[in-house]
Amino acid sequence: MRVHGDAAVVRYRATPEVVFDGIAIPREQYWRTDTYERTDGRWQVVRSRADAIRWAAARAPGRRAPPRPGAPRERRPWCGAGGRGGC
Repeated sequence: MRVHGDAAVVRYRATPEVVFDGIAIPREQYWRTDTYERTDGRWQVVRSRADAIRWAAARAPGRRAPPRPGAPRERRPWCGAGGRGGC
């Protein structure tokens, strides 16, 4: 979570269970980004977004694919500049 005065942004991974018209949709993972605004002392969602996580091998040059569910996490030091800082 990042708080900037009366605004905050939360980003997290979610795997929702979706049933549409009685039919279960296959589960997928999504990056969720929710933006909140504090008005009269109360936090309220003002924007919410969900982006499907794609596990394709092809990806933008220099970008790493997110780990598959259940895979051990690789520990890397923070490098700055989106990982392009010489790591």
